[in-house]
Amino acid sequence: MKTMGEKCILVCKEFLQALSGITREDKDSINYEEILSILNCVKLDYDCHLKIRFPQLRGHGDKSWFYCYEGERDTYVEEYNKSVSKVNNFIKCYMYDETYNIFNHLIIKPTFMGAWQAYLMSIATHFLPIFWHGGYSKREMIFSADDAHAIINKITYRKPENVPTLGDLRPHVSFDGNKATVKSYFWNQWSGLVRETVEIRFIDNKAYFLDSVQHERLVKYDCGIRY
Repeated sequence: MKTMGEKCILVCKEFLQALSGITREDKDSINYEEILSILNCVKLDYDCHLKIRFPQLRGHGDKSWFYCYEGERDTYVEEYNKSVSKVNNFIKCYMYDETYNIFNHLIIKPTFMGAWQAYLMSIATHFLPIFWHGGYSKREMIFSADDAHAIINKITYRKPENVPTLGDLRPHVSFDGNKATVKSYFWNQWSGLVRETVEIRFIDNKAYFLDSVQHERLVKYDCGIRY
């Protein structure tokens, strides 16, 4: 019988596998129902639809994210572009984040797996298509010390100076009342091995992300490459 951590890993791998093949050229043929079916604790509100906002190929860079719209007409991208028309390109690339728009329209079971799947939706932007400086946010999920060492051993151009003994790096979800705490690990080329801690409060089957996300660098690393 699989542990909760093992189940979380399996769902994560399947979800990220589905995202990994998506390109801008696919935007009119993406099967969103198939993607969402991987997350069996997440459902769309009535008359809501899931889509991906793809990066614009201009400015300092850009990234993709999921969004939802209601009814038959999708005006999200048009309205978003209008709302940021006067925002500095640098700020749009690095600081303007629409990730949590989707949670206004998602029904999520307040369970361990529901919290994990809400978290996966929140980090999807890091695995979707990017443009130029948007690539600084890309990450690779880590589920074990072996995963981390495999990445470190693969690096040839610059290695981390100190690599501590790494313990259990499986994802972990805990609950305190209606508040879930999700811990997971990822590798980023400009940060290294990072433990991410996110708190989510569930109210009426809606997920609300609390405070700022906490990042702890377990292995410091910077590839030195600049776009």
